[in-house]
Order: sequence, then structure tokens, then C-alpha cells
Amino acid sequence: MTHKKTTRPRLTCFLAALGILLCGFTPAALALPHRVLFISSYNPGFPTFFDQVEGMSRLFHQHRILLDIEFMDTKRFPSEENLHLFRRALTYKLSHIRAYDAIIAGDDNALKFALTEQSRLFRDLPIVFLGINDTSLALEQNLHPRVTGIAEKVSMKETLALMAKLHPGARRIVAIADPTTTAQADLRTFYAARTSVPEISLAHLSLADMTFQTLGERLAELGKDTLVLLISAHQDREGIGLPFSESLQFINAHLPRPLYHLYYHGMGDGIVGGKLLSHVDQGKSAARMVIDILHGKPVSRLPVQTGIPNRYVFDYRQLQRFQVPIASLPADSTILYRPASFFRTYRQGIWVLVCLLALGGGVVVLLLSHLRQRLESEEALKKSEERFRSIIHFSPMGVLQYQLDASDDLVLTGVNAAARNILGEGLDSLVGKTIEEAFPKLIGTEVPEQFRRICSLGTSWHCPQISYEDFPIKGTYETRAFQTGSRKMACFFWDISERTRAEQALKEALDNARNARQQLEAILKSVSDGLLFTDLDNRIMLLSRSAEEMLGVALNDIFGLPIGQVIQNDVLWGGCIR
Repeated sequence: MTHKKTTRPRLTCFLAALGILLCGFTPAALALPHRVLFISSYNPGFPTFFDQVEGMSRLFHQHRILLDIEFMDTKRFPSEENLHLFRRALTYKLSHIRAYDAIIAGDDNALKFALTEQSRLFRDLPIVFLGINDTSLALEQNLHPRVTGIAEKVSMKETLALMAKLHPGARRIVAIADPTTTAQADLRTFYAARTSVPEISLAHLSLADMTFQTLGERLAELGKDTLVLLISAHQDREGIGLPFSESLQFINAHLPRPLYHLYYHGMGDGIVGGKLLSHVDQGKSAARMVIDILHGKPVSRLPVQTGIPNRYVFDYRQLQRFQVPIASLPADSTILYRPASFFRTYRQGIWVLVCLLALGGGVVVLLLSHLRQRLESEEALKKSEERFRSIIHFSPMGVLQYQLDASDDLVLTGVNAAARNILGEGLDSLVGKTIEEAFPKLIGTEVPEQFRRICSLGTSWHCPQISYEDFPIKGTYETRAFQTGSRKMACFFWDISERTRAEQALKEALDNARNARQQLEAILKSVSDGLLFTDLDNRIMLLSRSAEEMLGVALNDIFGLPIGQVIQNDVLWGGCIR
């Protein structure tokens, strides 16, 4: 009896508490977060990628919107095969995860892919684009009820006019461009803007026509009356590609003249400045569009944007190097790396110090200033580490993280979800082991030594193909590795086993076809009858040696010609077996 009396009040209290708890959850709180897929035309090493993601993430984080990322990598691999493999991989992924709520297409190639696949792969999801250089293609989407975004418009005329104004003695502006479609489009815009500098002659150095070595020689020869505008320098005539940071470093190593740019990335690494386009601002604008759409606003009521203002930005150190007066800059300019005056730097500290000196507390002010700087540095470092962890987590490529310990043993410290999908769920059990213990088949290869060099020296390494077989791991992988911190590194890799097998199969097919043709030609040489082979359009494809002697012509002279042009007698060829 006593037991029954105590159970009923406890049960009543539990149900009451559960009811209060459930009442506190609104439908919005119980709903799953929105998911958005960002398709980048390029790869994580491309300079605009992190800026675009930073702009989007600032707003998505506030609205509980999850951002996934897929890389088309079309800057390095512009082939149809790469596009086919990307579509195939994305189709597989989309069939195994919860559907997305919207698509963001970064740059022209991603937009074209998204438009092609919208009704099939993406099932009419709303598409928002950014970084589009083809303004006509962007504006055409105003007619599309499910597509909108931001067209990228560089400030070419304003930058050229600014260069002429800041350097009165200049008589020529030379643009640097590469063979890419975007660069060639910007080069045409460059020449179309000649009216903004009527007293300046325009010319260009195109990597479509020269190697990086030749470019360096040409840059070193430029005279004192010449200014340089960087459009793009990712790839030369021979197909040799450099990341943006390396190509910029190469240009600065050979160029004695002022270098200007149209985009914000690269500022602080030798560029004077210009009226610059910010991909962070574009990322925020695209994110606002997606948020409006997810909150119920029709896409048709969000017209394509073309008027995101670019900003005048300059590097103070380069202005001083080329003796450009600060007073000649536009009034709304942003000047980076400008050393502030003592009063401007410590203005607040000075006033506090004056007050405290009256009370005899000057030492306290110095301690507080030091503490504030330390806290800011720690906060900046924390944000940087969080950003890097986010990229690692969402990367579609497998990532292995290593650290060189005090004994110079290279220890596996972390893996991402993509790495588990590629190498197997048992990968987590290898964390904490040395690279030789985790992957014993790498012993005797260059991989461990290369990784140690990266951790200790800060170099980077790319290996287009590594084959590994040690149950349960088996496959061929392409890898890129770089330093992420003191004695730390990350290895990005992706499985190219299927591509490698396809390439080998294609090679074998071509060899078989070549052998079959050689056998057929050997047979034709051995028969005594005159044999002649044509295609379905009666064009001559093969002749036996006897047929060449009968007709008095060689196969090389009549290959591909209509048979009626070679044999005038209709009776002879009209009934030929085809």
C-alpha cells in the first residue's frame, strides 16, 4: 500500500515536468536546420574561395544554416572527363543524404553546371550565384523564376584612370593575362576602357603566348614610364600552372614597376592597390538572398545584382616605395599597413595614463594595455583555428592531420569524415599512431620523409598518384600536403582509382585498335586481288597493293576522296560491295 501511494505522485510530477519541457519547444526549435550546397568552380587553393565562404558563413551561422561544399576544380582540370566524374560523384552523394534547400554556384563554370542540372540533379531547387564574369549570362537569369545572384563587375575604367593620376609620368599601362576564359574576357574589358586614359597607351603580356620564364624577362625590361595591371597569371603557354600566391611572388621578383590589381586578394603581397572587388562582400550578398528565399520570398522578386560597390584599397608600403602621395588618393580610400601615429595608436591609453599619473597609477595602464593585446591575439588565433577546422570538416576531400612530436615521430592526430568514407570507418583507430604504424606500406617510400619536411620546414608537396594496398585499404590516390602550424601539417587526398583504371582501359583499347589496323594492312599487302574499301559515303579508306597498281595511284594520294572522283567508270564502282 505504501509503495502505490508514493509512485502516483512521482508519476504525476514527471508528466507535469515533461509537459512544461515540451511546451518550451516551438515548431521552429524542433525543425531541422536548413542545408545549402555551395558548388565552387575551383579548388580550396584558389584565392577567392575562402573569401566567398567567409562572407556566406558570417550570415549563415546566425540563421542556423548548414553549408556543404563541393569543388569542380575546373581551373586545373577543365576537361569533359573531370566534369563527368564530378557529376557522377555528386549524383551518388545526393542520393545518399538529406535533400538540400538551395544551391549556391560560385563562378561561371558552377553556374553553367547548375543550370544544366537544375531540373534533373537538383530537382528545381532555387539557385543563387556569385562571382559571375559573364554579365550577359547572369542578366539572362532575370527571366528564370528559380535563379538569381550577383554578377561580378570589375572597376576597370576607374582603376586605369587612378593609375594614370597617381603616376603623372606614366605613358604606358601593360596588363598581365593568362589563357583562361575569365582572363581573356577581362583583357577585352581592359582595351575597351582605353577612353578613360586617352593619353596612355595600352599593351599586354599574355601567358597564352609565352612561358613564365619569358614573362619574367619581359617584366624586368619594362621602363620607368610603364605601369602594370595584373589580370590573371595562373597558367602559361605550356600548361604549367602556379597558385595565385606563387605567381604573384614570381611577378614581384621580376617587376621593378608599380603593380595594380582588380581584386582584393593579393593585397599585402606586393600590389599597390586599385578599385578592388571583394569576394567577402559578394559572399554576404549571396547569403542574404538565400536567407530571404528560405524565409519564403519568391526568387522572382530578387533580381540579379550588378551594383555591389567596389572599394579603393592601397598598401601603404607600396605607396611609399613608389613615392605616391597619400593626399592624391580618393577620399574614401582604405590604406592597409599604415603605421599610425603615437597619439593615434595610444590615444585612449594616453588619456587614461594622464588620469592615472595624477593618481600615481601609470604602471596599471601599461599592464592593462598588454593584457588587452594578448586577449585580442588569443581571440584572433581561436577564430583562425575554428575557420580551419570548419574547412577540414566540410571538405569533400579526405584529410589526414599529422604532428611531428619531440622525438621527430610523425603522429596521426586527426581525420575528417571524407577520409573515413574513402579509407574505411576503422581509420579512427589509427589516430595516435605514427605514420609507419598506421600505414606500414608507406615504409621505404618518399611519403614519410616529405611529410616530415613539411612539418619542420613549411614546404608543400603534391603527388599526382600514390598506390596503396594493405587490407582493408586499397586504392590509388592523389595528394596535396602543406603545413598548418608549428610542426603540424594536413594531407588532402582523393581516390583516383576509377580514373586510373579508365585511363588504362582506354590505352589498351587504343593499342588493340592500332594492332587490328596493322594486321588488316598486312593482309591487304599480301592479297593479289585489287581490294578497295570505302566508308558509308563512298570515300576511299583502304587499298590493297594490287589496287594501287591497277589504279596507278597511292593510297596517301586518294585517301578520303569520293570513289567516283578516282574511278570514272560507273560500271566499275557502282556495284562495289560496301
